[in-house]
Amino acid sequence: MAIIPLDLLDRIRALERQVRDLMGSARARPAATVRTAAADTLSAQAVPYPRPWPVAAARWESTGSAGWTTLYRSTGIVRHPRLYCRIDAEGGPSAGLRLLVDGVPTGPEGGAGGLDFTEPVNAASGTVVTFEVQARVATAGETVRCLPVALYGVRA
Repeated sequence: MAIIPLDLLDRIRALERQVRDLMGSARARPAATVRTAAADTLSAQAVPYPRPWPVAAARWESTGSAGWTTLYRSTGIVRHPRLYCRIDAEGGPSAGLRLLVDGVPTGPEGGAGGLDFTEPVNAASGTVVTFEVQARVATAGETVRCLPVALYGVRA
């Protein structure tokens, strides 16, 4: 048998001790599948921050049409069973505002005061859906302006 210097043997023993310590600490942690209150609040891999938007309503998208007009459109992947939506708006008393998910109105209609709701998403998790913000006015000569502020999935 070859002669191995003692300093190499000592280093190997030290590495083995470190591996045993790491294995022991890994076993001491709860499994990743255990649900905790912290896991519910931070379950997403990436949590988007709200995007900045123009504060001057004159720069928001607007319409004076009596028919539903799509002002904003985006796509997203459904990850949660419910949808939170907040859209700021301003306009006359006949202003109307709504959100469509894959062409189907979701949640209540809003008006000049905007739209703020949480509703179930009628799509399976992992499905790519199209979101549309539509607006209209019932009285000729009026205008409605709006800006989506929040649109994301929630658990409850």
